[in-house]
Amino acid sequence: MERRRLAGELHDNIANKILGVKLRMEAIDNQRLNNRQQSVLDSIVRYVDEVYADIRLLSHNLLPATLEENGLGPALHELVARVNLIGKTTFTLTLSADTPRYAPRVEYELYCVALELVNNVLKHANATQAGVSLAQQEQTLTLAVNDNGTGKVAPLTPGNLTDGLLTESTGLGLKNIRARAESLRGQWHIGRHNGTTVSVEVPV
Repeated sequence: MERRRLAGELHDNIANKILGVKLRMEAIDNQRLNNRQQSVLDSIVRYVDEVYADIRLLSHNLLPATLEENGLGPALHELVARVNLIGKTTFTLTLSADTPRYAPRVEYELYCVALELVNNVLKHANATQAGVSLAQQEQTLTLAVNDNGTGKVAPLTPGNLTDGLLTESTGLGLKNIRARAESLRGQWHIGRHNGTTVSVEVPV
């Protein structure tokens, strides 16, 4: 209920106010501006555009309608389709055609993990190809995101890695992933081979 309230507040109130700011700025008479002022105004409008897009994305991801109505599999399909429109990294999705519904909390937490990892790939990996997969084996559900990039998922030091298991992280995003995995009594791993793979395993 709280996520739904926050999503509505962001979408219906704050995003609309940001849009109002943009429209007012675009109404400024450009003929009265010198070249430097016009350049500054253009950069501010672009920045407001980015803020508006970020707020709408945050609103959507707080409680995606597809996740709530259809489950984790369709929500991952929608996420991958949306990020592929950016044109920076090409994502593929691997999951069974008959992915079942899981407990709402499991679906929400794993969706947030996928979102965090996909954003990390886009921002830090310098990857051309990446994949998202969801698979269940017996009573364990595994979500994994891999990429062929050369960048880092988050700042790491040699002491962070133990046999592929990330025990400590200085990256807030990876700390959030660890917290979500632990909240579901699961575990998570990071490996590096021709890119980076991060996986989260939870009991179902």
